[in-house]
Amino acid sequence: TIRRFREDPSLEGRTLEEIAEERDLPAVDTALELLKEGSPGVVSFNMHTRDVNRLMKQPWTMTASDGGLVEKGEGVPHPRNYGAFSRKLRHYVVEKEVVDLATAIHSMTHMPARVYGVADRGMIREGNYADIAVFDLERVNDKATFTEPHQLSEGMVHVLVNGVAAIYDEEFTGERPGNILSNE
Repeated sequence: TIRRFREDPSLEGRTLEEIAEERDLPAVDTALELLKEGSPGVVSFNMHTRDVNRLMKQPWTMTASDGGLVEKGEGVPHPRNYGAFSRKLRHYVVEKEVVDLATAIHSMTHMPARVYGVADRGMIREGNYADIAVFDLERVNDKATFTEPHQLSEGMVHVLVNGVAAIYDEEFTGERPGNILSNE
């Protein structure tokens, strides 16, 4: 699906197949034409489940999202903008049992902090910043879809960022204690 396309916003949220059919062109020619017209952002479906599962089990795999900062309700972003981490917990830990919970949490917290050299984060210990997510594993769920991406995940009970509650009893507090991290 097309994510962003300034030259023709009517293409946003549509598939290459739909646009190719409308233009009466093969999909490859339509893709090349769209690139010439302004290089749209796209959501591609090019990863095989077997490969993702194999990679997920590797001890060096970190969880991340390439989702961008998008205003809620604007455009048609990838659903992982709203649910990359909850998706891993629901789909790969609970439903498919590809990885265990401890491995998933490690890949989301301590490992990225260590790899990127961000001190005082990624582990709960004295002296570290308190970035903590308390969730209900039975209810954690990514609700965002490709056709309805602007849906927040469920199951986060409490979320502390820099020791300040951003979510308390499953409700946003209005606090915004986050900041940009650097390893410098």
